[in-house]
Amino acid sequence: MLVHFPIALWTLGTCFDIAVLAGWPEFWQPAGQLILIGVAIGVISAGAGAVDFVAMGDDEAALDMATKHMMLMGTAWSIYLVAYLLRLDGTSLTAEPSLIAALLSLTGFLCMAIGAHYGGALIYAHGVGVVLKNKDPRKS
Repeated sequence: MLVHFPIALWTLGTCFDIAVLAGWPEFWQPAGQLILIGVAIGVISAGAGAVDFVAMGDDEAALDMATKHMMLMGTAWSIYLVAYLLRLDGTSLTAEPSLIAALLSLTGFLCMAIGAHYGGALIYAHGVGVVLKNKDPRKS
C-alpha cells in the first residue's frame, strides 16, 4: 500500500502545477509540498520494491517487467526531485514554479504513469509481492 502514496502525491502535485499555469497561483505552494512528500515517500517505496525484486526468483518475463518498472519509476523520482529543487530559493519555495519545473512535473507524471502500469502488471499478472493468506491447499 505504501507505493500508492508517491503516485497520488505526484499526480496531485502535477495537477496543481497545471492549475498554476492556468491562472490559479494559490496552488504553487501545495504543488511543491506534494511533490516533496512524494519524493520522500518514494525513497521508502523504492526500498520495498527492492525487497520484492530480490524475492522474485527467476521468472524472466517478470524480471524484465520489474526492470522496466524500476527504470521508469526511478526516472520519475529523479525528474520530480529536480522539479522540486527548481522551485527553491535557498531553502524555501519560490513564488511560483517556473515553466521548466512545471514541464518537468508533467514529464515525471508520464514516466510515473507508464511505470505504474508495469508495477500493476507485476502484481496482477505475475503475483509479485502478493502474499496469499489462509489459502486452503485442498482447493488448489
